[in-house]
Amino acid sequence: MLLVGEPFFPDTERAEFFAPAGQVSLFVEVLNEIYDEGQEGIVRELQHEYRAIVRALHDMKVDFRLVCRDIDTLDRQFITDLCCEVGCKLASFAGFRSAVTLYPRDFCAIFPSTKTLLVNPRGIRLVSSFKEDWRVYESIFGEGGRILHTGCTALIGDRVILDDNHSRRTIDADLKVFQGSGIKVGKVPLFVSTSFGCDGRIGELSFNDHLDRIGCLITDRENSLHLILDPTIHSVEWLGDGRWRPREFEETLDLYRSVCGPLGIEVHRPKDIQVPYSLNLLQTEDRRILMTSGDPSVLGLVEDIMGRNYVFVTETAICSYPLFRHAGIRCLVNEMPEAIMKRV
Repeated sequence: MLLVGEPFFPDTERAEFFAPAGQVSLFVEVLNEIYDEGQEGIVRELQHEYRAIVRALHDMKVDFRLVCRDIDTLDRQFITDLCCEVGCKLASFAGFRSAVTLYPRDFCAIFPSTKTLLVNPRGIRLVSSFKEDWRVYESIFGEGGRILHTGCTALIGDRVILDDNHSRRTIDADLKVFQGSGIKVGKVPLFVSTSFGCDGRIGELSFNDHLDRIGCLITDRENSLHLILDPTIHSVEWLGDGRWRPREFEETLDLYRSVCGPLGIEVHRPKDIQVPYSLNLLQTEDRRILMTSGDPSVLGLVEDIMGRNYVFVTETAICSYPLFRHAGIRCLVNEMPEAIMKRV
């Protein structure tokens, strides 16, 4: 069963945004198209995209629930209409933080093949490290945007962004949750983000450890692994004492390949990216892919890897969510962690 993020649309008015450095022009295009519509118009766009994701899951005949933290804060007419359209149900997450009710991907990272569950300590507190035959741990990589994984293979960033927006190296202690689990892990460079204003003016550079904003790791029908990487990715080399130097794209690509090769992962890059976060896609347990419409280059590459019948697209491009909520499809959807939660 899948969990879909809470259909709640607050805090859409803002003066500053951020995006992966290579995707800023895409974000500015979206901003120019819809920002003048005001808060009500932005909410309508978000609802339209949310509905498109839910409809796509319904058309794929996937079992899912909409996360609900507080029914009184939701737009009841929107929920009623959506439930009438696709017959969906709600799953109660009363008392949980909005960071995981809006974006269930950041609630936990699930490895069914090794029966390992990593939970985000900012989303839940554990009382046991074992549940039946599952290994269950609190981990920074329970915040699922920080980890790309499929089967028993995972990619993580070489640094972790802390709550105060500073970063530190990913250290051996962070990796202890993987020891003895059969999960193979590779560390790859983080990417550079930048802020920008309503006028499109570029602000400060920063770093981001949610790798699903610039890549996806998927398994094809022959069990081969594939990383699709944003061809505009910017990364840096850390020199110490807070100093760093920018890398050329080819250097970044070579580093990714050097990490992925020993893990049996083939690295791909589409010709270009035409929709923000278009690589923030979902692969279901039966290998099918759900991704945004509007990006023929990414779509063609994914179909080449998976086969056309395994790829589904939303009826509308998912553009407003990346801009106003810093989220794509993968951020909004996650497996129900049945090792610690009851199926409803």
